[in-house]
Amino acid sequence: VAVKVFRGAHLSANTDNKKELYKKRLFREYEVWGRVEHRNVLRLEGVFICDILPSPGLVSEFKEHGDLLTFMQRKFTFDRLAMARDIACGLQYLHAQDVVHGDLTLPNILVDVDRATGLYFPLITDFGKSRLYEKAGYTTEVNTTSLA
Repeated sequence: VAVKVFRGAHLSANTDNKKELYKKRLFREYEVWGRVEHRNVLRLEGVFICDILPSPGLVSEFKEHGDLLTFMQRKFTFDRLAMARDIACGLQYLHAQDVVHGDLTLPNILVDVDRATGLYFPLITDFGKSRLYEKAGYTTEVNTTSLA
């Protein structure tokens, strides 16, 4: 498993107010991530709360191939068009669930392999900047990274 703990929580969580702030951030991410389930979205397994950790953690399955940026840098051979299509399918699903991801970048896409076919596929993750869609208040910014 993998446990996401907020960076910097151990440095600034020396007051009850700071601890509450980190808990609110975590539960906001949990609210968004916990409501979605799709082949191209990493599944949230649960929340881990322990007094020895600097903040509560979000638990998901560990993906040995890492994020898409690192995966591409290792020069793995894979179907880039299928990867892009699957990312678009995951994003389309999120939008249909009224979820705005807010930070869809290569490091926020993990890579898994279908054990039956041996084909790689993407999993959208990191819902820290995600929000549930409201009718107003969002703009779009597009940044591109070459898959070549």
